[in-house]
Amino acid sequence: MIAIGLTSCYNRIGSLTVVATRNVDPDGEYVQLRRNVTGDSRINRGQALQEAIEEAVKSVPGGEYMTNCVVYVRGNKVIRVTGDVYGLKEYQPQMKETEFAVGDDVIWLDDKNRRVKARVIAVNSSHIDIALIHNMKSFQTQPDRLTKIEN
Repeated sequence: MIAIGLTSCYNRIGSLTVVATRNVDPDGEYVQLRRNVTGDSRINRGQALQEAIEEAVKSVPGGEYMTNCVVYVRGNKVIRVTGDVYGLKEYQPQMKETEFAVGDDVIWLDDKNRRVKARVIAVNSSHIDIALIHNMKSFQTQPDRLTKIEN
């Protein structure tokens, strides 16, 4: 029973700052399209790492490359990559009208999936700016990472 639990775990084997599987236009204006995207591939294939990266990038419309990429393996069977996908600015999703307004108190789900109290300090066309209640550090985030606290 213990062996089954251990073989289903992913082990981190490294990280890459920027990774792409095709040429990227050096003159293009790239923006973050989505955070924490995952791609998997079976290790028994010849180019498993490349396939996992391509799966993650292609899962986001307009995706071109990844940043903050972490590489994991599970046993000798699966390789997984997780990171932020970037693409040309024209593919950046425009934020719909949002329920959040400046001054709203919110719970923010941060990069490590921790819930943190924050306050909305700006609402922009592509993101929301928040400031943490306990230390006033500011961050940019998407509305799907926020929950409004009703006063």
